[in-house]
Amino acid sequence: MVSSDMFAHKLLVSAILLVGYQRHACTSNGVPIYLKR
Repeated sequence: MVSSDMFAHKLLVSAILLVGYQRHACTSNGVPIYLKR
């Protein structure tokens, strides 16, 4: 249970960071980062 809890927490944190990063990239560059790769 501990490993699955840690995995869920890591997934949640990474998802929040990814959304915030994409929003910041959208507002600063006008084009999402994942489209520029």
